[in-house]
Amino acid sequence: MLPSQCPFSPSRALQRVFLAGLSLPIGTAATRPASVAARAGSTLAVSSRAVSKTRGIPPARHTNDTARHSTAATGRRGYAKLVRTPKQKQKPQVSNHDIPYQWIRIKQENRAGEEGDVLGPPERTDDVLRKLDMSRMSLVMLAPPPPPRPGEQSAAICKLVDLEEEARRAAAEQKEARKEKANSKELEFNWAIAKGDMEMKLNRLAEFLRKGMRVDVTLAKKRGSRAASVQEAEQLMANIKEAVAQVPHAKEVKKPDGQPGRVVRMSFEGPGKKIREQLAADAAEAEARAQERAKAEAEAVRG
Repeated sequence: MLPSQCPFSPSRALQRVFLAGLSLPIGTAATRPASVAARAGSTLAVSSRAVSKTRGIPPARHTNDTARHSTAATGRRGYAKLVRTPKQKQKPQVSNHDIPYQWIRIKQENRAGEEGDVLGPPERTDDVLRKLDMSRMSLVMLAPPPPPRPGEQSAAICKLVDLEEEARRAAAEQKEARKEKANSKELEFNWAIAKGDMEMKLNRLAEFLRKGMRVDVTLAKKRGSRAASVQEAEQLMANIKEAVAQVPHAKEVKKPDGQPGRVVRMSFEGPGKKIREQLAADAAEAEARAQERAKAEAEAVRG
C-alpha cells in the first residue's frame, strides 16, 4: 500500500509556487479576467523571491529615480555634489593637409594704425603647403570661406603658426594654471552649521586670504542635517562677508551665485604680493616702535 502524500508537504508548496503561473489560460492581458491577472502577478513575485532566497541572492528592491539620483549625487562629508555646467570642449583645429578647401587667405598681423583683420590675397592651399616648412610652421584654418565679394575667389581664412612659439605659449598657460590651482582653496559651509564649526572655518578663510589666496566658498545643506531658515542662511552669509572685511585689502571677486538656503557660491581674493609685502613691512615697523616704547618706559621706571 502506497503511503498517502501530505497536501502541505514542501514539494507540493514548491510546485504551487513555480508551476501555478503555467496553468493560467493563454490570452492577452486585456482578455484575461482581473482575478487571473492579479494571481499571475502575485505568483511571479513570490516565485522571484523564492528563487532569490534559495540561491542566496537578495531580492531586488525597486527605488524611484529621485532616490537613485540623490545617491549618485552625494559628495564628500555628506554634501550633495554640486552640478556644474561642463566646459565646452574646443573643436580640434583643422590644419595643413586636412584643410578641405582649395583656396585660402592668410591672416596678416595688423600694422600700426590699422583696424580689423588684414587678409592676404587668395592662394591655392597646395601652393602654400608646398612652400611651408612643416618642421617650424603650421597652417591652421580659422574659418570656412565667407561669402566672397564680386570678382573675388571664395577662400577659407587661415593663419600661420610658429610651432616653437606655440609650444612656449602652451607651457606658460599650463604653468599659470598650476600656479592658480595651488594658490586657491575651497571651503564648504552647512547652512545649519554649529557656532564652533563656523568660527573655525571663518578663521581658516581669513588665514587663506591673508596669504593672498583665492577662496571659493560653497554653502549648501548637509545631507541628514536640519533645514536652516532663510534668516539663518542670510546671517551666515553676512558672517562670512564680515570675516572677509576684517582682512586688509581682501575683496569679493564676484557676486554670490545661488539662493540662500539652497546652494550659494561665493568667491573672495586676498591682497596681492606687493600689498602683502607692504603690510608685513608696516607690521614690522609698528612692532619695532612698540618695543622701543616699552624699553623707554622700563628705563624710566628704573630711573
